[in-house]
Amino acid sequence: MKTIKVKPIVQALSLALALGASAPAFSASGVMFDQDGSGGAPNVIQVSQFDWGVGNVLAKNSLIGTGAANNAAAGLASILIQEHLSGFVPGASIIAGKEFTFQLSLAATPTLTGNLLSWADAGGASFFRMYSSNNTTELHNDATGGGYADGSLILEGTVTIVSMSYTQDPTLGLIALDNNGVAPDNDAGVTTVQGNGSGTFAIDVFMQDPGYFLTDISSITLDMNLTGSNSTPFGTGNPSSTVVGEPTNTSVAALNATYGSDDGDAGTAGIQRVNNYDCGTLADGVTPRVCGFHMQGDHSSVVFHTFVPEPGSVALLGLGLGLLGLRSRKWGRQA
Repeated sequence: MKTIKVKPIVQALSLALALGASAPAFSASGVMFDQDGSGGAPNVIQVSQFDWGVGNVLAKNSLIGTGAANNAAAGLASILIQEHLSGFVPGASIIAGKEFTFQLSLAATPTLTGNLLSWADAGGASFFRMYSSNNTTELHNDATGGGYADGSLILEGTVTIVSMSYTQDPTLGLIALDNNGVAPDNDAGVTTVQGNGSGTFAIDVFMQDPGYFLTDISSITLDMNLTGSNSTPFGTGNPSSTVVGEPTNTSVAALNATYGSDDGDAGTAGIQRVNNYDCGTLADGVTPRVCGFHMQGDHSSVVFHTFVPEPGSVALLGLGLGLLGLRSRKWGRQA
């Protein structure tokens, strides 16, 4: 009869039990999400990504002066983004009567190199906030920019830029900011350079509503395509009049409220070339004009979460360590 050596088997089993119970505590497999916020059935789904619809990105104070040599901004830019949810990955429909939105705000250092405008994280205060609201009484409005912070705050965190950039296509001329082909024209005559870009943001979650998020979240990664087309910056949604409460470049009044008064622009919509890389000067012909940059964004957020060991896993860990201890004592007496 063949003799089976028990010692190596017990060693291997004990080690496997111990290590198996202490498996990695970080995963990208998604979270359990309850759409109605009740913390249980019947509207619980597994979500690996929140697929946000087309929205607005405003990069205030990102350009200054005339020509590439003078267009490195002299201060900090403010990155402001807001969006509504269009669906979930894996595919699941948003339940009737519900809307989910987010707003993001942070400080950044802009740099223009040739046709490339990029933003680096500048630290300081920041936030990512996700809201649940009633889609009949608290519906967002992408023309005015209102309604994105209505309802209940269900998730909040701080945010940093991993990467963010926009590249102008110099072969294409200025075009109307609102190019979705649907009346009315929401850009008030504002024109823009054409191009595309992308961005990635890391979000450190510190608050979540357990009625909605049934899994402990460690972080979210938000991937952003600033524009999807070189020819139509806002080809799907509308350029909003406000983004995260800040006025955009859709009227001279809004421009002056955001970027400072310019007597030479009084009463003339769109004359401040806010989405033009060549910002120019104020009416005195000397003072460099500070410009913002208003972009169409398309976002998705990939959800990560932390595993909390189940009681059974803790028991396996104890069993594994116990077996190792018993075998060590026995082998010590036999030595």
